Amino acid sequence: METLPFSFGQFSKAIPEVCAKGTAAADGKGWTRDNPTWGHCAVVALWVQNFYGGDLLRVSLEGTEFAEARSHYYNRTATTGGIREDFTTEQFQRRLFPGDLPFSVKDRAYVIGSADTRKRYAFFGVRLLRKLLPDNGLMEDAVYRACLYEALLSPCQKKGVGAVLVGASSRDILATAHNEPIPGLEDLCTPTCIRLTIPSRTESMLGACGHAEERLLWNAKNIHFLYASDMYVAGVTAQGLPERRLFPEFTCLRCAVAMHYAGLGAVDVAYNGERWIRQTTQEALASAKEYALGKKKA
Repeated sequence: METLPFSFGQFSKAIPEVCAKGTAAADGKGWTRDNPTWGHCAVVALWVQNFYGGDLLRVSLEGTEFAEARSHYYNRTATTGGIREDFTTEQFQRRLFPGDLPFSVKDRAYVIGSADTRKRYAFFGVRLLRKLLPDNGLMEDAVYRACLYEALLSPCQKKGVGAVLVGASSRDILATAHNEPIPGLEDLCTPTCIRLTIPSRTESMLGACGHAEERLLWNAKNIHFLYASDMYVAGVTAQGLPERRLFPEFTCLRCAVAMHYAGLGAVDVAYNGERWIRQTTQEALASAKEYALGKKKA
């Protein structure tokens, strides 16, 4: 796991501060500013696992005074010495559910299985990263945050990538996309993504995912004047942290070709969490070719 740029204490303190009605379950119907963690157990447990590993634990609340919530999630991590850790217990307003309720260990796919949970997980994650990484120079950029949101929606085991199409003059967001498996190729990432055993920027055609950049162009197929639009791209690691991209140029030949044929104006890549690096599609095509030929290595 990556070394985290924040402490366990900072993470714990940030959780109730970034909880919002829009990140709570059941459309936030039970959420209040006085009870910020209400409806957040699943998304918080997922982020705890992102950063500290361990198990996702579920208890059924049926037959208790909290039966309306149906279930509750919390964690068991090495960071807490194997002790069960509950970061959203305050939502019960200090009326703890019975401690002897039997729990079961659930895999990540089960917890994040619904589209609603995944969207709340991504929205919560952007708010959390903005709070925990104030020195990231791009965090105050709405386009960058839109890229991160899309990247966090990605189910990719290796790296989530978000792409956003922006009007070059208006700065309006026109379309968004993230990398996800192409129907018919899912077996290449089940149960383990084949790309985990392939060095980055090699064998670009082998994998299950449609790249975020490709899917963005498809989503924008009915948008005219792509030459007057710019694409912005940013990624997250398997832990959900912003990708620390140490090479200031575009590197994927497969996507560079698609952008070139689409007549896109330019592509902006998030560089090291600090700033955007802009290239014309011709420049992106040239730099990606160098990586494909092995003349440049990341």
